[in-house]
Amino acid sequence: MRTGTQVTTSTRVVSELGILETDWRRLEASTSALTAFQTWEWVEAWWRTLGRRRPVHVVAVRRDEEVVAMTVLHPTRIGAGPVSFELFTPLGQDHADEALFVLGDVHDGGPRILEALGGLVAGGRRVVNLPRLREGGADHALASGGPRTPSVLVTEEGRATCPVLRFGTMPDPSREIQLRAKKADVPRLRRRLSEHGALTVELHTPVAGGFDELLDVYDRRWADRDWEQGLLSSPALRAFAREAATALGARDVLWLSTLRLEGRTIAACLGYRVGDAYLYHKPAFDPEFAKFGPGHILLSEVVAECLATGVQEFNLGRGEGGYKSRWATDAHDLVSFSIASTRMPAAVTRRLRHAALALRVREHRGGAVRP
Repeated sequence: MRTGTQVTTSTRVVSELGILETDWRRLEASTSALTAFQTWEWVEAWWRTLGRRRPVHVVAVRRDEEVVAMTVLHPTRIGAGPVSFELFTPLGQDHADEALFVLGDVHDGGPRILEALGGLVAGGRRVVNLPRLREGGADHALASGGPRTPSVLVTEEGRATCPVLRFGTMPDPSREIQLRAKKADVPRLRRRLSEHGALTVELHTPVAGGFDELLDVYDRRWADRDWEQGLLSSPALRAFAREAATALGARDVLWLSTLRLEGRTIAACLGYRVGDAYLYHKPAFDPEFAKFGPGHILLSEVVAECLATGVQEFNLGRGEGGYKSRWATDAHDLVSFSIASTRMPAAVTRRLRHAALALRVREHRGGAVRP
């Protein structure tokens, strides 16, 4: 913090999210490694649908009355009686492929926010969940380093790998992309598929009709996996995803890309372009045409468009896979943490946290969770 200024930290409960919009949008510009999942459009759609407009807890750091950093937490009551507790998660981040918990300047206000989170759980009946922070990023460094108090415990809860394609590390990006497409057999697959009709690629399909096309392809792709979990796996999640996609599309952050054969959509994906980074999200293809690799064809088109429009990092999303290894030049880990009081036994906390996840999945899917 700069000297000669008054710095304060406050925690309050807010019933109407809209009163945070002005500060939220202003803080996006100073948020480290901002993705679409931390934009106002994403969190506001999440709060209205999956969050059910419930009150949120706002921790804000102010310098001379201006908010410089903020986190907004959504609470869920877990369990009943003496084993119940509240689970707090940064708004909308439980469904983010990459999450952050500090909006604004993490170096300036982050330590004060982390200290406030420690105070939130100090009584022993609350746990803060910080999902999927990019290892090496500012939010990860902050979480892994504190809060330093004997009454609060920060625990690493899990890891995921995220393959990425970094154009800046390539001597000749255009040639490298062509070679990767060839390695994925894209030119031959495209020629074979073209024998069955006219192929069209639309990298910026309007959300209004394109989202239904995506859902149709997704349902065909996962028809034999009714236990599939994820952003498009239930009516509630789809309602949220549609609202978020519509709002992000209006902001020109969302790409909804489609591959059509004779007018029929046989592959589709979402993607989010923020700054010089693109995140590839929820790809699906029609299994009837699997031998022609429609997903590979569409991916190669999206990658080429990203390179042509100044993207520096193409993020292939969480999880490792055969097709990702053909394109990725690097990978990073995503690390999840919990913050809890040392008064709460670790075994109880872990059991209840897993129960919380099961309850949320069951709630969103409207039924039992299958293994």
